[in-house]
Amino acid sequence: MLRIFLLLCFPLVAYSQLLHEGVATHFQAIGYPYGACGVPEAILAEENSLDYVALNVFDSPGDYRAPGAFGNRPLMGADTVWLGTYDNGRNCGRWIEVELGDDCTVANGGEAGSPICGGGTGWVADGRNGAILKAIVTDQCSDNNAWCRDNPGHLDIHTPALNHFRFPSGDSIAPYAFFQGGAWITTNYNNRKVKWHFTSAPAGIGDIHIHYTQGSKPGWRRILVTNLPNGIHGVDQWVGLDVNGKDLWQKSQMEGDMGQMFILPRADLPDPQKIRVWDVNDSLLYGGRTYSISLPASCATECAGASIPVDYQASGGQDPTMPSPIKKPLPNGRAIYGVQASKYNLLGQMQSPQRAAD
Repeated sequence: MLRIFLLLCFPLVAYSQLLHEGVATHFQAIGYPYGACGVPEAILAEENSLDYVALNVFDSPGDYRAPGAFGNRPLMGADTVWLGTYDNGRNCGRWIEVELGDDCTVANGGEAGSPICGGGTGWVADGRNGAILKAIVTDQCSDNNAWCRDNPGHLDIHTPALNHFRFPSGDSIAPYAFFQGGAWITTNYNNRKVKWHFTSAPAGIGDIHIHYTQGSKPGWRRILVTNLPNGIHGVDQWVGLDVNGKDLWQKSQMEGDMGQMFILPRADLPDPQKIRVWDVNDSLLYGGRTYSISLPASCATECAGASIPVDYQASGGQDPTMPSPIKKPLPNGRAIYGVQASKYNLLGQMQSPQRAAD
């Protein structure tokens, strides 16, 4: 009852405010044609995002029932008492920073009902402690083992990403993973302790990428949104104007708990169709920037591939490919707006203030 009470009293605690501690396992690759968030591995490769992780669907210490026993996904109502850090897909597309902690000196298999790192001399520090990795959330862990049920801060890390941990000095760690016989293998990795928190995307990623997904066609359209600066909590579709000429928007439905995949509510509208995106803070992405998209000719009957990239026309809001204005206070209490990315324009000339504001 205490668990339910706490969830009801604090339903809006943002994971980004928390430092998570757990143990990190590793896995070969996401599923085919895409991982739990809806993103194919090929897109992750194109976006330089192969350093990826899976988060726990459930937080159910000591309870190893089959996933279906916890209710349908996404978890709703009373079933949200079991909600893990995957958060019904609402943490998909977000970036995290992971720091390596102590290593386990014995086999650390995570068997259901068994202590994590039981036996031997337990946890020890070594030369890899303190190394850091930035990774993207793109998959989920729902297995009925100790990792995915007993360890709320557990991470499952893409195996080759284990080699990409770096110290703050920039020095790399001794490699853990090797590609051999068509698969990644590891040496002396015993599922270390980790600390991690959500963070911003790498600088300079540019604007979002939009894809139609497999099965999309003129009468039914489902899109995938990737290359996100701060996750995604929703997609709206423009459906027309009200009697006063004001824009009308309708929310799209997430595909299950595949947090980056959305079914557009009005596939019947003519192309181009216009959307906008909500980020993890439930704010309109890039100040309400809109994206006009059309079904490609290859999907005239039905999209056959796992994802079909879409060229779009963006308008309004803030263009993430351009420098961002910042306020600079003046002694008289006024402010000027400069340019954050550079004090020079594209011609190499000094930027002058764009405007003054009270």
